[in-house]
Amino acid sequence: MMDLSECLTNNTSIYLTRDRSMKKGLLYRDETPELFIKDFNHAEFIGEELCTIKNLRCAHYFLVGIGMCNLKRSAKHGEIQRSRDHYKYKIASYDFRDSTKKYKHLADYKFPDGDRFHQLLDRTPNAENREELCSDLLNMLALDIYMGQDDRTVNNILLELDHEENIRLAPLYDFEYSLKSNYVGKNTIHGCSDLINLNDYEFIKEFMEEYPEFRDKLASYLDINLCKVISNAYNKNGLVVPSDRWHFYQEFDEDRKEVIKKIIK
Repeated sequence: MMDLSECLTNNTSIYLTRDRSMKKGLLYRDETPELFIKDFNHAEFIGEELCTIKNLRCAHYFLVGIGMCNLKRSAKHGEIQRSRDHYKYKIASYDFRDSTKKYKHLADYKFPDGDRFHQLLDRTPNAENREELCSDLLNMLALDIYMGQDDRTVNNILLELDHEENIRLAPLYDFEYSLKSNYVGKNTIHGCSDLINLNDYEFIKEFMEEYPEFRDKLASYLDINLCKVISNAYNKNGLVVPSDRWHFYQEFDEDRKEVIKKIIK
């Protein structure tokens, strides 16, 4: 796992804002839209880049410096190094929700354990929406298998509903429990999804018989160059990847592709 300090350059852009863990004072106002802040993890940037490649909507993450003042401005890491002790570097994303639409987590439907995939599709109001939602969900599941997503819980699957109750998959978020080093060499799917059972090869193969397009979505990851994806993601954020980390990512990429080949053969 990379530490942020290893990846910073003088040109890394940092958005400076106040520490939201402090008690609010009269001079502090919340961001509009709301700003969600979490500890740095490398997988969020990588997941976002993969979503861009695969045409999946995703929350946009950026680096923030948490300090005493509500500055609400960006600065280069090189400009604020001397005052680094006054800031804690984390990552953040803005609330992407559209005020004209409703949002529900998968947990809000209170489906019983089991086949939540089909239970959710059965809530769509028409065949066109069912097909669109099905495609989005299959894209998400293929991404989760490739990344080894271990936290796609009912609270990490957000649905977007319009005024006609059409259901769409909302932008994805929370990729930090993926791309783990302990996945390499195990030749297991290592997927955790409350939507369907992702950790059973036979189940996934049966699932592909019902949804043959899922095979193609999974197979498309065989053409992904993870190291190139990571390089692009980090370049966009003014970060660098330590040279001693590339070997792990090459191994991870090779391992996930072996898993996918085993699924689709």
